[in-house]
Amino acid sequence: MARLARDSRLETREARSRLAPRHEQYWRLIQSGLSLGYRRGPRGGIWYVRFLDENGNYHKKQLAKADDYQDANGVDVLDFASAQRKAIEASDLAIVASSGSPRTVGDVIDNYLRWAESHTRSYYDSKVKADAHIGASLRETRLDKLTTKRLRDWRDSLARVESDGPKNQIDPDVRRKKRATANRIWTILRAALNRAFTDGAISSDRAWRQVRPFRDVDAPRIRHLTTAEAKRLMNACPPDFRTLVQGALLTGCRY
Repeated sequence: MARLARDSRLETREARSRLAPRHEQYWRLIQSGLSLGYRRGPRGGIWYVRFLDENGNYHKKQLAKADDYQDANGVDVLDFASAQRKAIEASDLAIVASSGSPRTVGDVIDNYLRWAESHTRSYYDSKVKADAHIGASLRETRLDKLTTKRLRDWRDSLARVESDGPKNQIDPDVRRKKRATANRIWTILRAALNRAFTDGAISSDRAWRQVRPFRDVDAPRIRHLTTAEAKRLMNACPPDFRTLVQGALLTGCRY
């Protein structure tokens, strides 16, 4: 059997007694696609198992009581180690592992979009952006090979602006808009990764937690007309409208 996982929150009854009671289980990923869960109750905790089948669907079921107030017997009262062994047996992990298909970023995105379709109002927008901007290269990246650098490079590629003009200058407002768009697409991918992490499909969120969105890109750049531009604007206006424009420019009125 593979090496058992460690978790300081769940390994001992003393540690588990300090966990706040809540409806959602505390999950610990123990193997790819397989997690052990624990939920506290007024009369002690319960162990749960959650695993992924070959079609990418999660299944969750109750295993047994935790040894919070009784000694473990390996049958209906389990300690942390025996709960892991029981979880592996209950999930029929060998079938899942035999598919030979490692979990990828694409799997995470697809699972998230299936969930978002019935739980969020932004499903269609998220799907369109994900399909258009999260390319095959990133989608095929295995989760165990996902790094902060890989994610940052992908995000930066979304914000890249080609220089224009003889001096190879880049319009600052064009750069701002590209970065704002990159932030919105990054938000979708981050939401998918966070959900997978919460569900126990990923053991750590460190790879994307260190990727920060671009700052100060949501507000449009404020630009004022130069004197020459103001004169050209007035000269281009019809006579009856020119007076109104001139009055707005002289008084500082702006729409």
